[in-house]
Formats: sequence, C-alpha cells, structure tokens
Amino acid sequence: MTRSRLDPPLSGLPPFKLVQMTLPVGGTVQRYLWQQADGKRHVYDTNDQYPARVGQPLTVLCGDTVTVRVKDMQPGMWLDPTCRACAVELASVLGWSEDEIAQMVARWDEATK
Repeated sequence: MTRSRLDPPLSGLPPFKLVQMTLPVGGTVQRYLWQQADGKRHVYDTNDQYPARVGQPLTVLCGDTVTVRVKDMQPGMWLDPTCRACAVELASVLGWSEDEIAQMVARWDEATK
C-alpha cells in the first residue's frame, strides 16, 4: 500500500516535509521538531526554543506548554500518540491547503476508529 502525506503518522515518523534552518555554527537543524512530552508527541518551533530540555517548559504548536521528562528523551521510546492539534498546525504553517488538511484529518479519523 502506498502512503501519502495525508495519511496519519506512523509510529515515530511525522509525515511532513520539515523545513530546515542553518545555525550560526554551520550545523543544520529542522525548523519544526517533534518532541514527546506530557503523554503526546508534540511539535515545537526551533526558532522559539532549541533544544528541548528536561524539566524546562516547552511551548508547542498546539498552544500548550509541556514539560519534557528524562524518559521523553530516550531514543526509540517515542510511543505516545501524536498530538493531533500540533500535526494540523504544522501542516498549516508548512502551507498545506485547507482541503489537504481536511483530507489528512479525515484519514486520521478513519484510521483511529
């Protein structure tokens, strides 16, 4: 089965093309990063905060302020569900049309029934 960018996220993998920015030190970091916190996988803007730090408040795209715990930073252990509001907001800031976002939400609803 072929997946499209409108399909719900697979475990640990966001379906979005992430925008990148260049850091002054010459490295590259994605503009929007996924971070598990408070029981969900959220998205945050690295222009506002970078990196996410254990015990520090982190404002995410859905508008919540979450706190990252040590267990949230464990590679390969991102088992919490994706924050739907963050996913929709990310699609919006990346320029998806309202129709594309509606299709993504409908597919997500269908997959989670």
